Amino acid sequence: MIRDLPSNYIAGTAFTVTISINLGSDVDVYIVKERFPIGWGISGISDSGDLTASGEIRWIFDNNLAKTVSYMVTPTASGTQTFTGDYGYQNTLGQQTLAQAIGGDLLINQLTAPAQPSALTAASLAKTQARLNWQDNSD
Repeated sequence: MIRDLPSNYIAGTAFTVTISINLGSDVDVYIVKERFPIGWGISGISDSGDLTASGEIRWIFDNNLAKTVSYMVTPTASGTQTFTGDYGYQNTLGQQTLAQAIGGDLLINQLTAPAQPSALTAASLAKTQARLNWQDNSD
């Protein structure tokens, strides 16, 4: 099970998170629990996943078909943020495996805008004008 995040995010701009699932033919039923940064907006949960009151997304499947689930997230915080999650399953013999970590991407960094050039001040404009005048008079 592998999570895929974009390289960076911009606060307020939604992006898609995907989780690729391929557990094997001996899996009978499984549950996926995904946790995202606190306070971020969640929408567009695929494959009948549920957003729980505890702030995680849960998917429950009763087959072993490979699939990709996804959801949209709108970031509100800044800096580097962490996604976590786990899954558990029962195989066709009734044996359970619990709390295996979802692999793949865990961290996402905020994309910051490049530094804006400083505004020209009246003093710097006066200095520039004085230099231009001096160059014109030196001919």
